[in-house]
Amino acid sequence: MVSLSGIIVSADIIPPEEASYTPYVVTPVNSETKRVTVYGFKGTTLHVKCGGTTLAKQTYAKDGFKNISIKPQNAGKTLSFSLVTSYGKTGKAVTRKVINLCGEKQSTSLKAPRVQKTITNTTKLVTVNAQKNTTLVVKTDKAKVLGQKVYAKTGSQSIRLSIPADTNYLYFYEKAGNKRSPLTVRQVQDKTAPKTPKVTRTDIEGAVINVKGELYSYVYVNYGAGWKYQGTVLDKSGSTVLVDTSRGAMTYQVKLKDRAGNSSKAVQMKYKGDALEHN
Repeated sequence: MVSLSGIIVSADIIPPEEASYTPYVVTPVNSETKRVTVYGFKGTTLHVKCGGTTLAKQTYAKDGFKNISIKPQNAGKTLSFSLVTSYGKTGKAVTRKVINLCGEKQSTSLKAPRVQKTITNTTKLVTVNAQKNTTLVVKTDKAKVLGQKVYAKTGSQSIRLSIPADTNYLYFYEKAGNKRSPLTVRQVQDKTAPKTPKVTRTDIEGAVINVKGELYSYVYVNYGAGWKYQGTVLDKSGSTVLVDTSRGAMTYQVKLKDRAGNSSKAVQMKYKGDALEHN
């Protein structure tokens, strides 16, 4: 809760339909997807459906991201994500067509490859143990082939990968002809900090700022007593933040923190009551 030109404003009293209550589906959906990350709004319940079948429901006690568990769906199906308020109003649905991750049929004789446990978005070489006379295939959650390697004998080999920045999961499997092994899935750990945010004044008095930066990163502001969460960058337009003007003239800082906990460099700002400028 903050003061804006003498008016007390709280985000908690703004009904969802007065702001936006369309969900933000962060992760891709493929034929092997078991968890989808979705941003929802306080006081709403997320409904995930495939045709007339409900795959999941999740209530949001506050604005934020939740990992939604679903049963993998067949390629080509369409999933819909919608938020419903406590009084029954339904927001705009977001749809995702299920991507076909693997074209090969699963074999009963091939075993899933053994893959090193930890993979980050900066990892270049991944060690994988696979069977002889197979081809190791590595794909992203968008079904893009990142790499392939032929195994002339059973054992461990290193495969070089260039992992795209927006990849959440990697899928590893062995292929022999038109058959494949079961999948080995590894979550990609994000170790890269967001870039320094762009902070601009959006009103004459300087009581409102706009913060642009890495999508789905959190906005934090420090007025001198520690960092406080102030919003989330959900699209390219950035996040609008109300400055706590109750302290009067002051210097404060703004930074971004991604969902993995990596923090950007801070931008130092000055509030003078009638001007907001970079220090």
